[in-house]
Amino acid sequence: MTNLNYVFLRQLLLIFGLFIGLSFQTFSQSSDNNSQKSSVWSTRPNFTGLYFDQDLFVSNNEDRDYTMGLGFNFSVASDANVLWRLTEPVDEFLHIDEIRSKHFPDSSTYNTSIGIAAFTPDDLAAEDPILDDRPYSSILSFSWLHTSVDREGKRSLTTQFTIGIIGIPGIAERPQTWFHQAYRKAADKDTPVDPQGWDNQISDGGEPTALYALSLQQELYTLETNEEQKFLELTSTLGGSIGYYTMAQAGVQARLGLINSAFYSHDINPGSSINKSRNDASAKYKYMLNTQPKNLELYLFVRYTGYAVGYNALLQGQFFDSEHELNASELEPFFYEEQYGAAFRYKSIRVSYSEITRSEEHELTQAREHSWGSLQVECRIPF
Repeated sequence: MTNLNYVFLRQLLLIFGLFIGLSFQTFSQSSDNNSQKSSVWSTRPNFTGLYFDQDLFVSNNEDRDYTMGLGFNFSVASDANVLWRLTEPVDEFLHIDEIRSKHFPDSSTYNTSIGIAAFTPDDLAAEDPILDDRPYSSILSFSWLHTSVDREGKRSLTTQFTIGIIGIPGIAERPQTWFHQAYRKAADKDTPVDPQGWDNQISDGGEPTALYALSLQQELYTLETNEEQKFLELTSTLGGSIGYYTMAQAGVQARLGLINSAFYSHDINPGSSINKSRNDASAKYKYMLNTQPKNLELYLFVRYTGYAVGYNALLQGQFFDSEHELNASELEPFFYEEQYGAAFRYKSIRVSYSEITRSEEHELTQAREHSWGSLQVECRIPF
């Protein structure tokens, strides 16, 4: 490993270390501040999780478009201090706080996360911009989410505020290169090649960005085996965002199997704010309706979501000039995603894997659908 890679690794570890430290400090302060609250609050678990998205996980991998994502998140099911509540100024400006207090007064949960995402064209060996394909792009993001539930536990409202940096040199190139080299060595193959075109990425050198999103999730139908466990669950999601992704979305999802968690606790895409603004069940890693769930949970899930796109900074760029960026007329105004997966939880550990396919996002010559796999590991924090 070169000295440059050592420097990059130290910088990345420092970012994650500071983020985790702030999260745990915030949790500690939140716990102290709420020590006098109802015991209902104290029984709700807190979770941390990791997710890893990679197109090499799928059999039809073509190593392009959304090719890699990695993130860490931390969730606390209680009132929290100001470091967790960065969605509130925008919520108040848009009067979302009034809607929340009137229609979704129960069980607020706060979540914070950090993530990295990488997007590439098809030809990774080319050093020059590929003008008939999507540009390289990457983002490092920090997100804060606030989810609350109505009194009947049938609807949830989530708001999200994200700040990030697009185009940091090396933030996606080096992890992608390392992963490709490790895969070639393990598989004794000549592919995938190391990417050569990251100098042409959107906003190369780094540019700040931000996003605000809102989503509403509704439980449509459940088939229960008893009062504590469901066998089938159908839900719908409506939402939208403004910022580096400006778009509207509508979708449906289903879970089938041994289910004893609330519908809004099942986050099938924790990297949504960086690979698309989705917020499906974004109240991550909690079981609000059932504060002491059964030890075993095992189910299949499927999701279909459609999007109407107004702006995509990871394709179109922002204010800084880029070597290659798309015009608004070159974007597909509508696209869809389908996702299939399975989740397993035993006691405090939950693991899930899914495969996601997204239709064409642009109208250039090399437009195509693409797929990737998503692995999530979550753990309840024992305090």
